[in-house]
Amino acid sequence: MEQILRNQFLQDHSDPKNSLDAFTQFGANSVMGCINSLTPNIVYIIKAEAMENGLTVQSQAEVGETIDESVSPTRPLAVAAPELNSTSPSNDTIRVWWEPVVHAVLYTINIIMEGSESRVTLNTTGPSVTFPGLEAGTPYCIKGNSRGNTCDVLEIMCGDIYKVVLAPLTRDGAIVQFCPQRMYSVEYSCTSGTAMVSWARVFGADSYRAVATGSGRTVLSCTSQGTECQITGVGCGEDYMVQVTAVSKSCESKVNTTSHFVTGKDTETKEVYFWTVPCPPKNLNLYRECSSNVIIFSWAATNNTAHYRARAVDSEGETMDCMTLDTSCFFTNTVCGRRYTFTVYSVSSGCNSQASPPVAVRTAPCMPQNLLSSANCRSEVLTSTWDRAEGALAYTVEAWGNKDESNRYNCSSFTNSCAIPSVHCGESLTMYITAFDDNCPSYRTLGQVAETATDDAGVVHTCNSMDTKCQIKGLRCSSTYNAFVTATNLKCNSSNSEIVTIKTASCLPDHIEAFLDCAANHALIVWQSHHSILSYTATIEDTEGGLLSCSTTGNNCTVPSLKCGQLYSVSVMHHDGICPSIPSQAITMESVPCGPANVQTEMDCGSGTLTVSWDTSLRALGYTTIISHGNREQVTCNSTATSCSVDTLDCGEEYVVEVMSVNRSCLSKPSQAMVIREVPCVPTNVTVHRTCGESPVAVTWDASRGAKIYTAIAIGNSGHRTECTSNDTTCSLEDLLCGQTYSLSVLAVDDACSSTESSMVTLQTGKDGLGGLWQ
Repeated sequence: MEQILRNQFLQDHSDPKNSLDAFTQFGANSVMGCINSLTPNIVYIIKAEAMENGLTVQSQAEVGETIDESVSPTRPLAVAAPELNSTSPSNDTIRVWWEPVVHAVLYTINIIMEGSESRVTLNTTGPSVTFPGLEAGTPYCIKGNSRGNTCDVLEIMCGDIYKVVLAPLTRDGAIVQFCPQRMYSVEYSCTSGTAMVSWARVFGADSYRAVATGSGRTVLSCTSQGTECQITGVGCGEDYMVQVTAVSKSCESKVNTTSHFVTGKDTETKEVYFWTVPCPPKNLNLYRECSSNVIIFSWAATNNTAHYRARAVDSEGETMDCMTLDTSCFFTNTVCGRRYTFTVYSVSSGCNSQASPPVAVRTAPCMPQNLLSSANCRSEVLTSTWDRAEGALAYTVEAWGNKDESNRYNCSSFTNSCAIPSVHCGESLTMYITAFDDNCPSYRTLGQVAETATDDAGVVHTCNSMDTKCQIKGLRCSSTYNAFVTATNLKCNSSNSEIVTIKTASCLPDHIEAFLDCAANHALIVWQSHHSILSYTATIEDTEGGLLSCSTTGNNCTVPSLKCGQLYSVSVMHHDGICPSIPSQAITMESVPCGPANVQTEMDCGSGTLTVSWDTSLRALGYTTIISHGNREQVTCNSTATSCSVDTLDCGEEYVVEVMSVNRSCLSKPSQAMVIREVPCVPTNVTVHRTCGESPVAVTWDASRGAKIYTAIAIGNSGHRTECTSNDTTCSLEDLLCGQTYSLSVLAVDDACSSTESSMVTLQTGKDGLGGLWQ
């Protein structure tokens, strides 16, 4: 029959109201056990009972005698744990003291280095103890036990965790808790959306829980019994704060700004943060100018983003890329009649976001070419044909007569021909054609003049006067009239006088348009022509009164050599061989913007960031900086301000920098090219060659791109510093002190900047010379 052993601690007290009995039960094979939760400084009677499965008592035994005023050495007495205080008199010593515990005859004090199982134990009968020879700046956990004359240690427990005292630098008392952990690292993977959290082991902890709280209040966690765990499901575009909690049954450690005791200094455990990959940009917008085919692509800013890369792909598969620190890109060199698809992604220091959803827009259709027209006088139908234009869905043909505005005709078509009915005879028609898509028209294109049959019908105009002259009003411009005079006495009229021919003044040029050729830097001026005119002169005037002009007998001419950054006023006047007309109503035209002046470059040696600045260009809407290096892909930086910064250039490389201005229609010529050099690359493969005796120490390294000289620096643990300089990949360090641990690094230097320090290597010098070497 299986037996169960039951032990009882009975308080040695006659008053049942103050009973402090304790009870526990053990298995049949137990020969010793521990009863917890006893009250200190109370005498107990131990009673043991053997029971069967039915809990029937088979036998019992009791230990104890009659209570006496003094504590019997044979009776068990639970002794309280000492209430510890601590201080650090020096950077390698901790002193612990306490008030004497009633009935305690011996104290055992343990000190444990945080993160290790190494401990030092001291026994004493007094109220204090000192631990010398500790490591400066290292956290320690302190545990204190009391021992009575007949009873082992009584420990205050939290679950199964020892009472741990964390000694502060002040005398404010001890803190009962875990040894607090130090957060070591959070390794975030943008490809898998996970974060690996690692920490130092906490003495007494059974498990750990890592919690990541996002800036959007997302909470993710993982648990582990080791010193790391992986948090999954980490979203984009958030800042996460990570906290780690040590857990042992019913107890948890504190993690928020928990004070640590460290010999020689006082530190705090702070939260650890990490930043996730940016989300794909949203709120995508496209703005397209039909007249210039300039497309502005914009988006909303994303978190944790260094810059953005946008791409445009047209319907022919050709691509254009843009890198910018702003949230928009200007695409200026688009081709008419094509559909452009745009995407953008965010770039952070370590990862790129996914590309945004694509958005698309179509540029204005190209101008139709080869407009030809022919008239059929019998049917009064004017037929026009032309070549199809890329991107066009429909076409409109206009025919303008030279008499008045009532003689204007038009037709529309989805093909490459159309017919205009009811065209009056006697017309000389100026022909135009315009292509359309769903949103934009093309530029209006001139075709060949259409001539119709002559009509001899005329209109009679008269005037009356008592004088020898009168004025006839309402005549049409550019027309020829036959005039005669008739005398009257109000009863009879004379015969007509001799007929004279009068030619009215030429009509003013009208329907003036100006087209800017950005590449050639000239303006094409177009107007409606009249056959009776001998010549036309188109004049453009800038804001400072400067004049440029061109002359022709046709209906268009080209003005070359425009000034940059000007707003021109354009007008046309004619000459009939006798007198010039007054100028037509003026229109305005903007010229190519001037290239930026006073372009300056500045290299931040610490971060490798290149900042380009320039003066404002008149009438420029934005600026494009081109940074090129041989045949490699150009780096483009767009800005609406007068500066732009780029931090993605390769170390040690030489680049050519040019800046162009942008207005609604054109890019300026590039500024004068400037040559810059990036910060030298960091030296690699630094090696210290071990030698014996007091000879100099040779340091070698691999060559760094862009470096002109190198400086090797050695700093000893006592602060002693020595260095050597070389234009080669080796130099020798002298004046090293014995018995020192030196940290060595190498800098690469050019004419303007030095690189960051290389990876450290360590050199240990001996007492009489050079000793061991570790890298």
